Amino acid sequence: MEGLFKILFESAPEATLVVTTLGEIMLANNQVERLFGYTKEELIGREIEILLPVEMVGMHKLHRLEYVKSPGLREMGSGGELAACHKNGSELLVEVSLSPLPMENDLLIAVAVRDVTERRKLNTQLKISEQQFKGAFEYSAVGMALVSLGGKWMRVNKSLCQLLGYTEEEFLLTDFQQLTHAEDLEGDLLLVEKIIKGEIESYQLEKRYFHKNGNIIWALLNVSLVKDIHGNPLHFISQIQDITEWKRSEQLLLERDALLSKLSAQVPGAIFQYQLFPDGTSSFPFTSQGVLDIYELTSVELKKKGSLVRERLHPDDYARTIASIQESFQTLSLWLQEYRVLLPKKGIRWIQGNAKPERQRDGSVLWHGYLTDITERKKTELALIESEQRWQFALEGSGDGVWDWHIPSGQVFYSNRWKSMLGYETNEIGDQREEWTTRIHPQDRLPHDRELNKYLSGEVDVYINEYRIRRKDGTYHWILSRGKVILYDEKGKPVRMIGTFSDISWQKNKETELTQALNIVNEQNKRLLNFAYIVSHNLRSHTVNLEMMLIFLEDENMQDEREQTIGYLNRISKSLSETVGHLVEVVDIQSNPNQPRQHLNLRDYIQKTVSSLTKDININKVKIVNNVSPLVSVDYNPAYLENILLNFISNGIRYRHPEREPIISLDVFYENEKLLLKIGDNGIGIDLEGNGRELFGMYKTFHGNPDAKGIGLFITKNQVEAMGGKIEVESKVDAGTTFKIYFR
Repeated sequence: MEGLFKILFESAPEATLVVTTLGEIMLANNQVERLFGYTKEELIGREIEILLPVEMVGMHKLHRLEYVKSPGLREMGSGGELAACHKNGSELLVEVSLSPLPMENDLLIAVAVRDVTERRKLNTQLKISEQQFKGAFEYSAVGMALVSLGGKWMRVNKSLCQLLGYTEEEFLLTDFQQLTHAEDLEGDLLLVEKIIKGEIESYQLEKRYFHKNGNIIWALLNVSLVKDIHGNPLHFISQIQDITEWKRSEQLLLERDALLSKLSAQVPGAIFQYQLFPDGTSSFPFTSQGVLDIYELTSVELKKKGSLVRERLHPDDYARTIASIQESFQTLSLWLQEYRVLLPKKGIRWIQGNAKPERQRDGSVLWHGYLTDITERKKTELALIESEQRWQFALEGSGDGVWDWHIPSGQVFYSNRWKSMLGYETNEIGDQREEWTTRIHPQDRLPHDRELNKYLSGEVDVYINEYRIRRKDGTYHWILSRGKVILYDEKGKPVRMIGTFSDISWQKNKETELTQALNIVNEQNKRLLNFAYIVSHNLRSHTVNLEMMLIFLEDENMQDEREQTIGYLNRISKSLSETVGHLVEVVDIQSNPNQPRQHLNLRDYIQKTVSSLTKDININKVKIVNNVSPLVSVDYNPAYLENILLNFISNGIRYRHPEREPIISLDVFYENEKLLLKIGDNGIGIDLEGNGRELFGMYKTFHGNPDAKGIGLFITKNQVEAMGGKIEVESKVDAGTTFKIYFR
């Protein structure tokens, strides 16, 4: 019996210790060494508090003394999750069961410790994943409902309808009380009363519902109260998760645990001894009754023929599992393996095996260990992976990129689609937020940050932002970015934000084209009205003069008077011809906006214009300063460019200041990515306040110069605008004038 106790003690899947009422460790099994990193020799004789964080030692000693006063069986997990401490100082989460072991003159306590750290991590990951892709009410994989304060179903999602078998219309005709198992109703209503009174903010409850077909469905119910802006209760929001299978598994676990001794009361699966001989034959000298659930083989069958287990191994896992056993056989290393089996009744099941090998005198190896069914855990892991893949596929299938920002650390997950939208391969973009922000157009960065901060601070309810972002090839694309915070810390600060990334360059380009087209139409309308006014005014003036002269001619009797009148008619006719010529030139410019263009060197054309004005420049001693680089070129109509330069330079000569040396300077700048030519002089200047609106009008003159006709600036402005540019002017009387010509 003592040998069997030792086997059971050492083979227990949980870390197990036997301690005195004073907390002194008397025994520790192999699992303790694996879990905490201490050897048995390091633990025997030490207080059990060596396995706890320093800050918990004092409190634990008090709890230990209280337990000794009234010892009793405390099942695994009844005390909740506790913090334990590894030898290397790292902390882990554990569950503990206590079993009193009365002795003749003393009381010993059996302590079983289960590591639940990975389980906690897995649960946390699952919750985060659900927040990612199950945020919408209707498409949540978990049953969700809005419930009135009186218990009436107000709204239910598809998952809840599928869970309980009712249609949405059938739900809305009843309340949760009618669908709740009678034994669970009172406890549920008590919690409802507490949450309405404000004693609790939410509650979680395992309860039973009645399916439409009469079956009982176990569910994990989470309830929160929704309030209005004044804090008055509105309704409940409930999450109802099917845990029927989990409850069934829990029941099986309890039934299986009842067959084990106090030291292995909490062990799921089977405890076993497996012996492999040098000739390849094998046997299971000992297996607990749980082996029947694991392999659907009895202990008697496995003792006679250990190779029966090999026949249960899944074909895809067979070679790997056998190889792991052989490696443990050769090296005496711990055997730890997860594999699938094909069972006659249950089908495919996932099994986890853990055993420590010992070499025997006959050359065989004997393993002491345990087996447990981890099928549900594997299903959860697979569901997690599939859910994440579905979420990624759904979003990226829509053409949008996806981002997931952990705000405190600044790390961002960028989907492959996000990266490809910017022209990058998957491995060319890191996981820092700077990968994003540094590519935002400089003019958009401050507005982008301002909108984001308004959302994060709670000033606005949604985050939607449009801005330009630089691609790998250096071009900028317009982006529509949407996002939502899905996780806050205990102080209400945002921790995690996810969102999408849409390319809206096409829409933006269309908006720009439409705006440009409207501007062109408006400008053409203005020109048309101005042209109509000019035609009406100027031609009517000449017509009236002609009519008057003809009347005078009919009335004149003297030959010299008739000749004088005819002279007047000739001058009017010549003036009319000039006016018609000017109007024809304007019509030609405005009716042919797509004038042929050539690649022209701007400095060369300036020099050419200056050369044509050499006589006037020398006579008036004008200084021409050409600061334009020989590298600057423009795509322009040659005749237009020559006429534009000629008009502005000749005006600078014509309207020079009589009291100082005339200077005309030409400079080139870039403004908002457009080429700008400045032609400035130090002449007599223009009164822009009085004449600015009429400066580029037809037949408008301002200095009383007898040679001025008021047509040059008008024609020049039309030519510049026909080439897609614009003209601006800066001038001050007695100081000079600067014309700024913008090239497209």
